[in-house]
Amino acid sequence: MRGIARQRLCPVSRKSKTDRRNIDLLQAVIVNLGGPDEPVNHKILRLMNVLLSSQTDVQEKQQVMQEEFHIAMTRELEREVSELCNLSQGIFNEGVSQGIRQGISQGRDEGIKGAVEILKDCGFEEQAIIEKIMDKYQLTPEAALEYILETGDG
Repeated sequence: MRGIARQRLCPVSRKSKTDRRNIDLLQAVIVNLGGPDEPVNHKILRLMNVLLSSQTDVQEKQQVMQEEFHIAMTRELEREVSELCNLSQGIFNEGVSQGIRQGISQGRDEGIKGAVEILKDCGFEEQAIIEKIMDKYQLTPEAALEYILETGDG
């Protein structure tokens, strides 16, 4: 559901003897954004959808701000919109990089486990397997032993 919701995080009970006016209430505002072209009920949501979209380029964002919201694009505002675009692209790129690193690490682990299983199936002794995977994958003796134990039958 797209929209804006406000939630009190520290409500005062009706039975409370404390005067409600003397209590500071903490409130959270939750904004559920959609895509830049998704229809919305509030103009502010439309503006946020466009500004925070990673699918919309700088020129499109500036055009929407001018045409739909009648916001004059000064050099400073153009620079800020550009920085906002670069920020969302940077966050996206960091997520992709992190996913790639994680995938490489998982693939390496699976490859080492596969090599250990093949060497076991070929009848290699545990110590020989440890030496081979230490040399091939630049592992410490402890890390190599851990792969032996993880594959079972060790």
